[in-house]
Amino acid sequence: MTVKTSHPLIKFSAFKSKLFKLVFSSALFFSSSFNYACGIATSSLHAERIGCDVLLKGGNAFDAAIAVSLALGVSEPYGSGIGGGGFFLLKKHTDADFTFIDARETAPKNTNKIDYRKNQDYLKYGPLAIGTPGIPSALDHIFKNYSTFKINSLIYPSIELANHGFEIDNRFAKAIQRKKKYILSNKNIKKLFVDKNGDLLKKGDLFVQKDLSRSLRFFADHGFESFYDSALTNKLVKSIKVNGGIINHQDFKNYQIRLRKPIEFNINKSTINSANLPSSGGLILKQILKILESFSNSPKFKTEFNHLFIESMKLAYQDRAFFLGDPDFNDIDIDYLGSQEHISKKIKKINFDKVIDPEVYENQKTKNDSDTTHFSIIDARGNIVSATLSINTSFGALFVPEGTGIFMNNHLDDFSFENESNTYGLIGSHFNYLKPFKRPLSSMTPTVLEDDNSIIVIGTPGGSRIISMVAQYLSHYLFFPNLSLEKIINISHIHHQYYPNKVFLEKSFNEKSAQILLKKGHITKKLNYNWGSLQIVHYRKSDGKIFVINDPRTQKGRIF
Repeated sequence: MTVKTSHPLIKFSAFKSKLFKLVFSSALFFSSSFNYACGIATSSLHAERIGCDVLLKGGNAFDAAIAVSLALGVSEPYGSGIGGGGFFLLKKHTDADFTFIDARETAPKNTNKIDYRKNQDYLKYGPLAIGTPGIPSALDHIFKNYSTFKINSLIYPSIELANHGFEIDNRFAKAIQRKKKYILSNKNIKKLFVDKNGDLLKKGDLFVQKDLSRSLRFFADHGFESFYDSALTNKLVKSIKVNGGIINHQDFKNYQIRLRKPIEFNINKSTINSANLPSSGGLILKQILKILESFSNSPKFKTEFNHLFIESMKLAYQDRAFFLGDPDFNDIDIDYLGSQEHISKKIKKINFDKVIDPEVYENQKTKNDSDTTHFSIIDARGNIVSATLSINTSFGALFVPEGTGIFMNNHLDDFSFENESNTYGLIGSHFNYLKPFKRPLSSMTPTVLEDDNSIIVIGTPGGSRIISMVAQYLSHYLFFPNLSLEKIINISHIHHQYYPNKVFLEKSFNEKSAQILLKKGHITKKLNYNWGSLQIVHYRKSDGKIFVINDPRTQKGRIF
């Protein structure tokens, strides 16, 4: 149910730019999650509350983004945190264009000394799986270039949340259970997740993070840049080394975010900005939507949409597998891959009545165990942030350097190895092979759509399924104008990633529709859970209203 809210402290002003001509003179906020007057969508009530408080005190979207990022790391340590990486798509209301901050982790200098193919667990668990984190550097950049608040006021709420703790909810409890075997067998992580009796923490138990609160306080005293060369860095490096890891001081000192041009394209009368490499999200999203657009005027389009959507995903994800990687290490013709010439070749392969028969397809089991997170923000001035953050699989590398409370990522598993797939069943080419200081290919897809009627800020966690979820939502908005945004978010998800040759269906997917796909020749697999956590802020230009749309799966289903 959508709840109408307003707040007398919020002041709205008009702003004008090349892309945005909005008037927030009488904006009202609506939320499908809880009664709070701000344009922030995130899966964590703690993070949303902290971010909203920043806005209500006069902060901008970028202040709120810093506060929300930190609060998510505290309240959802299975999904993101300062030991991870991510991407920020943002725009000042006075700017003509979006900025894309690439805070993806980088491979340590000494990765070439480890034979990761000998033991795939090196990529999944423990200090050898860690890439040099990028989130602190991104927060430092946003704070120094966009923030209006003092650093203490942005960090303090998360210090308090970590220090005093919070009750573990259903999602958190499920994440602990998913990693139960490793947690109980590993001293480094076990002490964080067991009670006085040695039992695993469960729903309703208090989760306190004293060490993390001290690390956050260190940031408040020394700045976010201190993560890379300070006493805190010494703690991180020492603990990682003692436990067999390879990240050293040089890896931390050398880390830099990259400011990149986002992927921008038009569908119908809508302008879409999304993630660029090393995220595959923007390009693959563009290909999927462009392919669908080419069929959208056909009388068969609506009845055959699921089939067309699957074929579009196959063909787009195929490029992800063979042509994409870190642009700083590869000469990738991103303009051609996104060109109408290239996309038209894909369109010609699609038939309404039968499936594409790819040349190379092998079936195998895939396990999508990502606990990434996403938040979307629009403030009263029209500043925008769409951010997807991650430590990869649940609780990342399941390694916390002694005395820091920081959950470290395991994003080295996102690199590709010849004739092998990663945790998500994704394959890749030499463009994404592991090298020192290289960034692994990602599927994170922070996105903003604008047309004459709306601005939609959107994203989701979900590993390899992130792109397909964002594409499915936006395709219904673009090509099914009579559907409300709240109804679209309840449509059952479909996913195909080229390899393996299988269509994954949510538990809630209609059985009759599934049978139609089978008859066309699709190989389907209905999973026993629903997935995703789309977080959407929608600004409606006609009346200045802002809607916060939280994915109902966040609390009811399994979150990736």
